[in-house]
Amino acid sequence: MSERALKNMMVKFEITLQLGVLPGRKRKRIDTTVEEHIASAVVEASSESPNGTYSVPTISRTLDMPCSTVRHMRKILNFYMYKIHAVQQKPQNLDTRKIFELEFHVRMAVDDSWPWDLLLMNKAHLHLNRQVNSHNYRIWLTEIPHAVHVTALHNTTWTVWCRGSLLHSFSGHIFLYN
Repeated sequence: MSERALKNMMVKFEITLQLGVLPGRKRKRIDTTVEEHIASAVVEASSESPNGTYSVPTISRTLDMPCSTVRHMRKILNFYMYKIHAVQQKPQNLDTRKIFELEFHVRMAVDDSWPWDLLLMNKAHLHLNRQVNSHNYRIWLTEIPHAVHVTALHNTTWTVWCRGSLLHSFSGHIFLYN
């Protein structure tokens, strides 16, 4: 500190009886309207996004604010980052399963070797828009999410059917375009 600055500080102390030096670093107080703007922008951006996500740079560009302010406010507003996984919505076929179970028991009562000659079928849906392997979504919420985000099973896909049995050899694959 220079000699002149020290003299000015002493004069100020004699007049106000305060040094005017605050202990430690003081950050500027963020206005509550800024908090409300950021919270509403985050909710709006995540509701417009198909996956419920948003990014800090997007919000800062929208509100014309520095990214550091948005990050700091995100912590104050308790918006936490979590990874979510896209889960396919399976059709509800409980009746079909019950019918299959009853038929299985009836056929097994008639012929004990029937389960070994059972025709095994399986299908796989290959999504053309990479929906199955999109596991790196981020979602920002005010609480820990334990919810499942459901997406439709049938969009632009190739369906592959594979069939076979334990007594007969496997047959080829069948490709169907949905």
